[in-house]
Amino acid sequence: MSKRRAKRMLGDRRICDPACCDHCEYIGEGDFICDNFPDDQGNPAILVMSDWEPTENYLKCKTGV
Repeated sequence: MSKRRAKRMLGDRRICDPACCDHCEYIGEGDFICDNFPDDQGNPAILVMSDWEPTENYLKCKTGV
């Protein structure tokens, strides 16, 4: 009889990715915006990734899975 392996919990892994989050949108050249939060200057969205690198607003809404 074989032993059952415990399923590894991946935890709460969230990413800003258009495939995983309806609020994330790719705008070109490695930049992503989140339309769930307006920024301080009144723009309708915040920049969550710039040139494929996370910004300070990365994972702000935490709705992606």
